[in-house]
Amino acid sequence: MAKKFLEVFPNLHITDELKELLNLVDVEKVTSNRDRSSIRVYLISPRLIHKQNIYSLEKGIKEQLFPSKQITIKIIERFRLSGQYTPQKLLKIYRESLLAELKNYSIIEYNMFRKAQCQFPEPDLLKMTVEDTIVTHEKAGELKRVLEKIFHERCGLPVEVQYEFIEPKENVLAKQKELQMQREVEEIVSRTSFAGQQKSQTDEYGGPSMADGPLDVLAATYSDEVPFTQESQPSAATLRMGGKKEGDKKESGKAAESDSGKKEWKDYRKNSYNGRRSDNPDVLYGRDFEEETMEIEKIDGEIGEVVVRGKIIMTDSRELRSGKTIIIFDVTDFTDTITVKMFAREEQLDDLKNAVVKGTFIKIKGVTTIDKFDGELTLGSVVGIKKSEDFTGKRSDNSLEKRVELHCHTKMSDMDGVSEVKDLVKRAKKWGMPALAITDHGCVQSFPDANHALDKGDTFKVIYGVEGYLVDDLKQLVENSRNQTFSDSYVVFDIETTGFSSSRNRIIEIGAVKVIDGKIKDKFSAFVNPDVPIPFEIEQLTGINDSMVLPHPKIDVILPPVSGVLQRFCFSCPQCFV
Repeated sequence: MAKKFLEVFPNLHITDELKELLNLVDVEKVTSNRDRSSIRVYLISPRLIHKQNIYSLEKGIKEQLFPSKQITIKIIERFRLSGQYTPQKLLKIYRESLLAELKNYSIIEYNMFRKAQCQFPEPDLLKMTVEDTIVTHEKAGELKRVLEKIFHERCGLPVEVQYEFIEPKENVLAKQKELQMQREVEEIVSRTSFAGQQKSQTDEYGGPSMADGPLDVLAATYSDEVPFTQESQPSAATLRMGGKKEGDKKESGKAAESDSGKKEWKDYRKNSYNGRRSDNPDVLYGRDFEEETMEIEKIDGEIGEVVVRGKIIMTDSRELRSGKTIIIFDVTDFTDTITVKMFAREEQLDDLKNAVVKGTFIKIKGVTTIDKFDGELTLGSVVGIKKSEDFTGKRSDNSLEKRVELHCHTKMSDMDGVSEVKDLVKRAKKWGMPALAITDHGCVQSFPDANHALDKGDTFKVIYGVEGYLVDDLKQLVENSRNQTFSDSYVVFDIETTGFSSSRNRIIEIGAVKVIDGKIKDKFSAFVNPDVPIPFEIEQLTGINDSMVLPHPKIDVILPPVSGVLQRFCFSCPQCFV
């Protein structure tokens, strides 16, 4: 027999908002495996519960009720939704919860669903338009299974998922950046004496200049002149990640002895942790690499070894029992962000801490993997970290006639401004503006900071202003007045809606009360079917739920007869009519 959730877990501390919802939730059963390492809680709810709330409940049950035990809590929820729901309405309302669940399950399916265009050509047919790639074809079946399971088994609304594959869209931003970079390169080449410098350098070594032929011809010309001895070149054995050869150690030792005294080309040098790092001063950790970088947003799952560039926005490190330290940091290239995880020995920590500094720009080469613990796409098996230039665009005002900003909000403008006034003044001065007007909403609290933002003798001018709240005291508050008083007879109208927006939400009830001599003498009420589910918050506020409005007509049907009824209802109050 089912019990209320709060009866099964009476000591669970949860938010008041969630507690209101859980008052409606029943616990169908609770099961566990033989060794009691896993507990499953089966819920039945008449209302949708966002998956993040489910995760919070799982975490709360584990931490509050089983704090010292290695146990897994899994909540399996089922919804008994009203007849107001259809698969299309459900997807619109439940989409964010589906995305949160898919992100926790698999980042690939999450991105497929997030980017897909969903349509319902039939009430029980979901048609998803996705890009035609190898990954989408491989994962389409699993995403279809998950969605159909959620719609059918969890929500009781059977739906079939079908796919339409389209050609992948070209990344417009990447194309623009490529064209912009090409133009910048052309401008740099045109402003420098690149060709002349190359000619002088090649003449010094007796070789041809860059103008003498294409690169492949030049490479062939120089191939016989590379100043390497035969002994200094690496053998057929390949180099491992640590720089060691896969071959007979004795032979390598003899080769090293036989090559002593000869001139070698040192490609790598040892650092403090007995690893090898390139002589390139831009290399901060590990080996040098020259591969082209790719945008993080284009990394689609576990695609192998990649090179990305970006800004480090978060760093963290934790020491493990094994003696190693895990270093975690987030890198963003402003198209997306990826987490990098590295395991470092004690002798590697100094180099890594110098390389991984919050706010710096780096290039990093590693292997993309999906973390089996949290399902997030991460970068591991890092080969090397290099310095990178700040590739973010700097805004500048190149106009000869500088503007003056006459409408600027600071963080003192609640829900409108987020910037410190000193930062705004600094930016305006950097752009060459002669003045700036501060106009916060109904307050002047930023004025002292604005004054302190200027140095003595500074020619920059701060214009102190405010957006005032004005009331038109000449406006008539009562229209068509007949000098009535509250002791006269009148009718008060009221409507209830599915929300607080007059443009987006719908009417669910039309009501009126007739007041005579200050007392309610008569009432009128008519429910309206909004044709959309009533949100739980509105049900709490109004006491009106889906089952109450479902039998009633929609607004376009009920409004004409209701208008006539209301006119007769008001007939006894002649003051209501002009």
